[in-house]
Amino acid sequence: DHWQIDSTQIIAGGSSAGAITVLQAEYAICNSQAGIQSLPAHFNYAGIVAYAGAIQDVAFPAWQKKPCPILLFHGDADRIVPFDRVVIPNIGGLWGAHAVAQSLDQEGTPYFFYAIANAGHEIASVPLQTHQQEFLNFYERLIVNKEKRTIHIQESVPGEQPVNKSFSLEDFIKSNQ
Repeated sequence: DHWQIDSTQIIAGGSSAGAITVLQAEYAICNSQAGIQSLPAHFNYAGIVAYAGAIQDVAFPAWQKKPCPILLFHGDADRIVPFDRVVIPNIGGLWGAHAVAQSLDQEGTPYFFYAIANAGHEIASVPLQTHQQEFLNFYERLIVNKEKRTIHIQESVPGEQPVNKSFSLEDFIKSNQ
């Protein structure tokens, strides 16, 4: 109240670890997980923007409450944060943008997923300089106009040779030491 901020208009964003943080925060809010008690009752973001992020959970992401609109950017050859998933049996996994988009599909939640073929973890920063229009489209369509849409764009370079896109637990550990 002191700052006179309309908390229903807050958009949280991040890249890499920051993207993991904002996605995890939204996931915690929607699943009443620990750490959200200090937030106002019924708080949720207006939107989330995640550049090369993921959600950590013991199983494929499931949302108890409908999440806010989410904008995801991720390279499908990321060797730092998984594009899809990396799972430790009987413990859990890190669910990248592709898996998050699938979970949002299951919930019928509006989202915008921008996947870049053959791109690695540079997608944690490149869209901040090159894809402002996509953010503005997300903001206008899914947040301001509240369109019920899922928008999935696959960007690629014609004729570009594919790169290694396999991503194992061992790859994750080596890349994040």
